[in-house]
Amino acid sequence: DGPIFRWPQPGSRKHAAGCSRSCDGRLSFARFGHPFYFERGIFLKKKTKIPDREERQLAVEHLVSIAFFTGLLTAGIRSATPILFAAVGEIYAERSGVYNIGLEGLMLCGALGGFMASFYTQSAWIGVIVGALAGGLLSLIHAYACVFLFVDQIVSGLAINIFGLGLTSYIFKVFAGKGTLPPKIVGLEVFQIPILSSLPILGEIIFSQHALAYGAFILVP
Repeated sequence: DGPIFRWPQPGSRKHAAGCSRSCDGRLSFARFGHPFYFERGIFLKKKTKIPDREERQLAVEHLVSIAFFTGLLTAGIRSATPILFAAVGEIYAERSGVYNIGLEGLMLCGALGGFMASFYTQSAWIGVIVGALAGGLLSLIHAYACVFLFVDQIVSGLAINIFGLGLTSYIFKVFAGKGTLPPKIVGLEVFQIPILSSLPILGEIIFSQHALAYGAFILVP
């Protein structure tokens, strides 16, 4: 497979400009733009250079670069912020004598409340406040059942997990419908700390986050 070659007429301009005879008897058509040469009555294709091991290794290192890991760690910190808030809250709850294993249910209810509030108000901070109130209300129910009604804390926590999973799944399906793409909401803006955000690697990972991430860093004991 390849282009069809037409032999230039001897004495023509194309023959004089495009064909050059080397010392070993090869007739080259490089100036015609074709990677072929004529030798001993046969058209031969020029050999392409195969990347060696070092070039392949450099290509892999280029794909897995510092920028990739920087973006991965930055996104990891943002995604871990809600889990960090829940872990700090559970530490204070256990210090007060309440063992809460229903954190997943609390986070689901808070996430759904914050999502719907942010969707209708188009404000990320209103969504944060409503989400905190929704999770706090459900945690008050757990505290009241354990402290005043003397319900087993493990049983109450499992009930909150099951209740939160079922309730949020049903409400979100009714709210979003059967579409493949979920509704979009307004997210929190990234706040870059002056001077520190310009540091290499660490500036983008730690000092270019949203306000809740900085608040989670402060709350960590």
